[in-house]
Amino acid sequence: MQELLSVIIPVYNVEKYLRQCLDSVLRQTYTNLEVIIVNDGSHDNCPQICDEYAIKDSRVKVIHKTNGGLSSARNAGLDVATGEWIGFVDSDDWILPGMYEKLYEVAKRENADLAMCGYMCVDEDNVPIVSKSSIIKDEVLTKSDAFNKLVEKKYWFYVIAWNKIYVRKIFDNLRFPIGRAHEDEFIAHHVFDICDRIVSIYDFLYMYVQRKDSITGQPFSVKRFDIFDALYDRYKFFMAKKLNVQAKVSLQNAYGVVFAGLNNLDYEAHKQIIKFYSKKIFWLLVMAYDLRAVKLFLLIFMKEIQGCVFRISSFTNNQ
Repeated sequence: MQELLSVIIPVYNVEKYLRQCLDSVLRQTYTNLEVIIVNDGSHDNCPQICDEYAIKDSRVKVIHKTNGGLSSARNAGLDVATGEWIGFVDSDDWILPGMYEKLYEVAKRENADLAMCGYMCVDEDNVPIVSKSSIIKDEVLTKSDAFNKLVEKKYWFYVIAWNKIYVRKIFDNLRFPIGRAHEDEFIAHHVFDICDRIVSIYDFLYMYVQRKDSITGQPFSVKRFDIFDALYDRYKFFMAKKLNVQAKVSLQNAYGVVFAGLNNLDYEAHKQIIKFYSKKIFWLLVMAYDLRAVKLFLLIFMKEIQGCVFRISSFTNNQ
């Protein structure tokens, strides 16, 4: 018998994509589903569409709530989910009919707590963007193997929440961070820590729609520093486990966020937050004997000099 799989779908102002998403989930060959649609305060026709699907299919449950962000919506779904397995689908994406059946079968076969699949990036017309497709392959991972994936090049392919099914126990005491962007980064290492075995398959079963107005498609903003906080948590997590190599790489990845901020943000307009994160990473790099500390110091120094020159020039021009 198929165990119950709870699929949580957060919804916010995506009426253009919502029907395609919901249809793809309800047409799964794995039929023992509990589809939890969380309308996160949408202002378009999404609330009506959600209720329409609940009437059409008894497997659908709808939660209407005030807007709280993606983490809040996912957590609301987790709070009411009753399935032995959990899955997430973003409401502007869609999945192939056999996705959950394949993931469930391989998870049971390998006695895994988590199963993940590859995914294909597609544009808004569902045309594949092959250059952005995932690097996930067929393999069985131990917890240690999974930790290593989080410090490899293109590690984010293993971080995302929606190309996976999770055994229920993973979310017994784990939730997504409220009010944070890049919420998947915050919990990935904690998810893997709860698992004894993880299995992945190469098949591109999840279609990740690349919207022009999506958060990931926007220019660098101060919200990207949320990634720093997630990577800093990962650094401390690995240090506590005495996984020094993984901790070092996580620290270097966190430095990359600060470096990107210094090069993409208006330094004078965002000086306070930039200096806060720069100071935080600087001393960690110094203690790790990492020469990136010198590079960071010089870059901050140059930004301060440029700011002084600009202020003096403005003062002179106003005299």
